[in-house]
Amino acid sequence: MWDEELLLTAIFIASVAGRRRVRGKRSYNVTDSLINFYMESSSRSLSSAFNLAIDQHKIYIKQTQNRTPSTIRLMETSKDVTIVIPNLNERIENIEQTILSTLHLFKRGVLKGEVILIDGGSEIPSVSELIEISRRINRRVGNLIKVVLSFPPMRPNKNLGILNATKRANGNYTIIIDADLKNISVDLTAQIINPLIYESHDVVIPNHDFSLGRDNRLVGAPILRVFFPEIYSLVKMPFPGILGIKTSILRRIVNDNYHWDWGGELQLVVNGYYCAKGHVSCPHIQLRDLKHRSVTNKINDAYQMFRTGLFLAASFSRIQEDWAGLIRRLVLEFNEETQLLTNFLYRLNIPSLLPSHDPLMIFQDLISHEAEHTFHWLIAVYKRTQRKEFMLVACMVAKPLLEIVYGIRIDFIIEELTEVETEEMDLRSISILCDVIICAILSSKKISTSYASTPFCLGLLSDGQTDFSYDLLKYLRYFPEGFDLTKLSNEKLHNLLSIYNSPSYSGALERTEETLKMMT
Repeated sequence: MWDEELLLTAIFIASVAGRRRVRGKRSYNVTDSLINFYMESSSRSLSSAFNLAIDQHKIYIKQTQNRTPSTIRLMETSKDVTIVIPNLNERIENIEQTILSTLHLFKRGVLKGEVILIDGGSEIPSVSELIEISRRINRRVGNLIKVVLSFPPMRPNKNLGILNATKRANGNYTIIIDADLKNISVDLTAQIINPLIYESHDVVIPNHDFSLGRDNRLVGAPILRVFFPEIYSLVKMPFPGILGIKTSILRRIVNDNYHWDWGGELQLVVNGYYCAKGHVSCPHIQLRDLKHRSVTNKINDAYQMFRTGLFLAASFSRIQEDWAGLIRRLVLEFNEETQLLTNFLYRLNIPSLLPSHDPLMIFQDLISHEAEHTFHWLIAVYKRTQRKEFMLVACMVAKPLLEIVYGIRIDFIIEELTEVETEEMDLRSISILCDVIICAILSSKKISTSYASTPFCLGLLSDGQTDFSYDLLKYLRYFPEGFDLTKLSNEKLHNLLSIYNSPSYSGALERTEETLKMMT
């Protein structure tokens, strides 16, 4: 007869042992082995069962020591997962590698699921090749891959593609992977899936060491620090390029005033955090070789993200009245970021433009002038020091906010940066200066509750800054799941993509009308 108290003690000891490290890798759980022995042979003594469980555990470790912890853990589940890969003219070989890495989990029987490759209107040869790749792979593994064209036709369309894919998703969980990531592997994917399945997290937003990240360092992180510091305490990189989320939560997000352009990236993070009631995991992952995009494209990203940032801040009643008090809190709460900025400014040694290296003193000086002074001050520092970080802050933070909040349009000839020049910038140190600029600009005007209104908020940007508009929303009902490209004839596929890519149409609304004429 088993002594229940002793058994529970043994299981507890085994559970603790399962958290030790063996040869640099995480030790795997002894508890299941012990329980199995208990169920199979109640005639054994507890000590004998425990010793045998330990022996079996050591054998298991030896057999699996060359396999990663996350992969091994995944072998214990059969949950359904939908992998969504948004794409627009990315390298075909890179997309194929990402697909094969994720399918490797399904092939082993580790997971059940599907892959939805959602295209935003790539060039015809590229789409044709993707369809051929999917058909070739599907012949081997079953019909696990769908190639879908997002609808309505607009740019940028990653988040619209996520919305379309969500309408088709069958998995309990959804993993969204950018098509331009170069080192997606079975283990990396498992690091995103594991917290959802094993650790009762509803959202996984990984942090990584990627030192550049203009959108992350200059836009995403400052918006979180200023308006949602509780989220930033977990999420340092709000746009990591890969994200895991419960499909039910993702549906709630995309069906509630979702912004289809880059603004939707912020909603996935902020609304995801609150829908999950803070049950968000941020594992550390390694990413590399992200695509280098032009400064002009990044500025358009920033317009869309700041518009949505203000929308979220107003919706969650996070607009401040005491902006100086907020700066004091930021300095105290984010001491490491503040110290990096202080040291960076100190090394510049330009007392005429930077009489103080204290963020609060810089803020006080900026608000003593008109709001647009912030832009001109940043450009003056850039011209004096030739530090291109200040040009980026001026163009990606001050310029969008001045136009969105005050309608002040500043014409400035943007200097494009090479990939090498971008890599040489110290965006980590300059990041919290963006918080100061945000607070300085917003302190000059009371932000009304109108910013929480979708029609008002979407009207803040012009056609040149985004294709997404309030008028475009009504068209989603026609083809909310996008178009399954594998079911179209070559002629229809060619004609459809011609509409998406033709420069002869005046904008997204006209392209949408032409698409409906052809598809209905």
